[in-house]
Amino acid sequence: MRLKRKSLEDNAFSEFKKGIKSLSKREKLIAGLFLYWGEGTKASPYTVAMSNSDPDVLRFFIHWLDLLNVDKDRLRIALHLYKDMDIQKEIRFWSEYLTIPVSQFRKPYVKKSRLCDITYKSSFQHGTCNVIFANKEVDLYVRAGLKFIRTCTERHTRP
Repeated sequence: MRLKRKSLEDNAFSEFKKGIKSLSKREKLIAGLFLYWGEGTKASPYTVAMSNSDPDVLRFFIHWLDLLNVDKDRLRIALHLYKDMDIQKEIRFWSEYLTIPVSQFRKPYVKKSRLCDITYKSSFQHGTCNVIFANKEVDLYVRAGLKFIRTCTERHTRP
C-alpha cells in the first residue's frame, strides 16, 4: 500500500510539475506574501518573522526574503525546544537545513514539558524555529503587499 501511495503521489507531482514548469520571481513573491499573511509574525513592529516546525516552510521563507534583497547574514534564529531533546543536535539540524551559521542563533527556549507528551509530535520532531529579520523598510514593504492583496480581494467581493 505504501508503494502504491508513493507511486500515486509521484505521478501527481509529475503532472503538476509538467503543467506549471517553474515559478517566476513575481509568482514566488506573491506566494511568499500569502504564506506570510497566514503564517508570519505580524505583531512586532518593523520585524518580518516566521515561526514554524516545518523546515521546508522556513527554507522557502528565507528564499522569499532573499527575493526582497534581505541579506541572509542579518537573519536571527530562535528555537523553541523541549527538555528531552538534544539541544545541540537540534541547533545543528536547523543550522544545516537552513544554511545559517550557529552564530546567528539566539539562546534557545527550552520548554519544561517533554516532546513525548505531545500527541502530534511528528510535526515537532525538531521543535519550532523562528526566523527573524528586523528592518523597518522591509516590514513596511511586506505590510503594503498584504494591504494590496486585501484591496484586490475587496474589489472582487463587493457588488
